[in-house]
Amino acid sequence: IATRSNSIINVIFPVYSTIKWNPSGFYIRAGHSYKVVVDLGGIWYDGGIATSYVGYKSYFDSISNCYVGNGRCRSHLRFKRRFSEANWFAMVCGIGTLLQPVILPNIGNYIDTRFLPLDETSFYNTFFVINKNEGIEFTSKWSGELVCFANDAHNLYWNNAGFINVTISNVL
Repeated sequence: IATRSNSIINVIFPVYSTIKWNPSGFYIRAGHSYKVVVDLGGIWYDGGIATSYVGYKSYFDSISNCYVGNGRCRSHLRFKRRFSEANWFAMVCGIGTLLQPVILPNIGNYIDTRFLPLDETSFYNTFFVINKNEGIEFTSKWSGELVCFANDAHNLYWNNAGFINVTISNVL
């Protein structure tokens, strides 16, 4: 959903935890300022773990010889998160050019053709975490589309559910 008032453009888009790349349809220009805000009522599910956009922490418990997340041992936490500097299931966004067409899965009535980067490493240096209730403001160093995801391991998106709406707007 795109709206415009007084030259401020707002785009609201869903970030599905089951999809590795959630494009916003909003183009970021290097040297310009933007604000990204998440819907605080949105919930993602990582298997059986319900979480908000800030995600959850994990650690290795040497006594139990397991990785612990949300208070109990979870074998999947032995895998690497896509963005190691952020919590599991944190809202991570990046800026880049999407090149390879892909068909997203049918989510309710949502069927769309979008584009994925050919190489995630081209996005990696642009990653940032949305970790404040009031959102974050930034002046971009890069040009490209804003793309967000739930920070999970590459091969673990199959057991995720839920979505969180994100609003991106330019700052005048």
